[in-house]
Amino acid sequence: MTDLPRRRRGRPPVDQRVVSRAQILDHALRAFATHGYEAMSVRALSLDLGGSPHLVRHYYGSKQALWEASVDRVLDRVRQALQPLSEHAQSAPISREVARDVLEQTIRIAVETPDLVRIALDEGRVGGPRLDHLFAKGFDPVDKTLTMIVRALRGDDAAVTPDEQQSLFFIGLVGAAAPFFASALSERFAGGEPMSNDAKEHHIRLVVDMILHQWEHAASSD
Repeated sequence: MTDLPRRRRGRPPVDQRVVSRAQILDHALRAFATHGYEAMSVRALSLDLGGSPHLVRHYYGSKQALWEASVDRVLDRVRQALQPLSEHAQSAPISREVARDVLEQTIRIAVETPDLVRIALDEGRVGGPRLDHLFAKGFDPVDKTLTMIVRALRGDDAAVTPDEQQSLFFIGLVGAAAPFFASALSERFAGGEPMSNDAKEHHIRLVVDMILHQWEHAASSD
């Protein structure tokens, strides 16, 4: 089965080449991250994809619908990564191994899709309905999952404070993705060379180790 978008009713656009839904959403996510919501041009995106000026609007109707589809595609991956931890927590205590696995998966998504984090920072600066959407669809579940992990590592039922929640979120996701959306700065540290796949994996493990060590250390010193 082909991965083509479902066509809306009406006269189809005249396209120079066939474009899949995944291609449209990947390019849209990058465009929103690069230009911001207001400055991002749906017409320019359609032309960049090799289609008619009306290609993207034909499939997604509005800029808002395109924005939601592009970010939801990544947020769905985030929720899928978190699901095993929620299921595990219902039947058994959260072990360090399970916590590490879920943290690694979640941070890997942030590292692989830094455009979403960049969009979140832009929307987090101004606030509004799009930030509400990001938080409800993805960041709130991440926040709840990180809270579950911290409480498990501490070995108590004490509440995780708002300051702790905020720090975990920004260190675990925003901080981990920063070298990849601030690539020019990152390349200064890497000698002008982009991070290899092995370097990315090392970076992910390092961030996870730092988070786990911090909360295990905090628990042992109480």
